[in-house]
Amino acid sequence: MTAGMTAASAPAAVVPNPASLVTGLAFTGGWVDVFVWQTYGCYANMMTGNLLRCLECLTALRWALIASYVGGFGAFRVVDLSRRRRRTLSSVAPAVFALFALADLGLRLSNGSRWSILLLGVGSGVVNAASADSTGAVTCMVTGHLGRIARSLGDAQLFVNIGEAVDGARKEQGGG
Repeated sequence: MTAGMTAASAPAAVVPNPASLVTGLAFTGGWVDVFVWQTYGCYANMMTGNLLRCLECLTALRWALIASYVGGFGAFRVVDLSRRRRRTLSSVAPAVFALFALADLGLRLSNGSRWSILLLGVGSGVVNAASADSTGAVTCMVTGHLGRIARSLGDAQLFVNIGEAVDGARKEQGGG
């Protein structure tokens, strides 16, 4: 505060409106679903309605889409749990935008190659993880089984990384 400014006249902190966040996440999720369905014939965010598509991918050994979604969900968890300040949503938003924009650009430049859907899978995993973290539910899924699995994998990876860092610090201090 500057001289002459009282606590009552200090500017209030800007707090995002939770309803705007949920609306934005739902809109973005819906837009991605429509775009990906029209372009690729599947959903990038692994909605429950895609269970048969998911099983088809598994039996055809097409693990990349599933891994990209789980990786995006897990990446959000790692970022979220490793940050001390609760600004994860605003810090991952530019990354999600970049992933979606690069997927669109990749689709246009590659003459319809299906590889750019992997970027949408990662971005959708991040969006769904952010949605689950901030609202307690994934707004575009009926069930959250895959999200729970991805969350557990992200948590496990973070704890492995923290354990390695702690072990390394102990060795540097001569503690074994």
